Amino acid sequence: MIVPWAAGGGTDPLARLIFDDMSKRLGQPFVLDFRPGAAGTIGANTAAKSDPDGYTMLFTSGAPAVNANFMPNVAYDPKTDIVAVAQVTDSPTFLTANVNTPFSTFQELIDYAKANPGKVNAAFSGVGGNSHLAVTTVQYMTGVEFNVVPYTGSGAQQADLMSGVVDIGFGFAAGFMPGVNGGKLKYIAAMSDKRDPLMPDVPATDESSYKGVYRGNWFMALAPKGTPREIIDKMNAELRVSVAKPEIAKKINELGYTVTIGSPEDAANLIKADVENMKKLVDAGVFKLE
Repeated sequence: MIVPWAAGGGTDPLARLIFDDMSKRLGQPFVLDFRPGAAGTIGANTAAKSDPDGYTMLFTSGAPAVNANFMPNVAYDPKTDIVAVAQVTDSPTFLTANVNTPFSTFQELIDYAKANPGKVNAAFSGVGGNSHLAVTTVQYMTGVEFNVVPYTGSGAQQADLMSGVVDIGFGFAAGFMPGVNGGKLKYIAAMSDKRDPLMPDVPATDESSYKGVYRGNWFMALAPKGTPREIIDKMNAELRVSVAKPEIAKKINELGYTVTIGSPEDAANLIKADVENMKKLVDAGVFKLE
């Protein structure tokens, strides 16, 4: 199972949790092959070019399937070379700030940023990735201007956010939790129309005067094109069994994700919708992946 992100990153514990269970249950080892780089497209290309025999698949968040449609020099076609097997989790992107910043709600952040254009240092991890898209979405939907600071990895971003080098960051709730619990960070908002049931104390962006400022995080399994439907259906069914286990679902929740699994068609439709939403930002010239 190719994971196109770094070992030890946000995808690692989720992938290990699910596929360790499948290995034990099925008696078939699922080996995680971490191949990070280029917003996930290096690992995704390896998966896309693999034999469609069910022995090599991809487990990833959205960038290799969605953002890659708009990235130059991608060595595979994300529309045709990889096919959806199953979405397994969902979560809104969380906007988090250094505890010493002069705003504590999404409305206060936007009001402050508009009064101080370019003075809020907004961090994201991975050009072309989900947090890059999240900061772009906030700027586009609200009209604010941040001083955007890209990082190559989430670890450096987290360190600078906690120390106050940057003011705000975007990512998974669980990734920010140690800083929040340690008194260094504060959650500002979940980028959604409603509060995350796993984080009910964090307001949704729709609770401000700015509606529709959404960005979700999901993980799914994908397979090389040409993989027989019976293999895709079998993998989908086995993923359902694993994430439906109460002990597995509880641990997934503890990582900050909600279990969300449907058919391969459901997963494909999610990718399609995300591509359409991203196209609006690309066509508007505000999300550039060169």
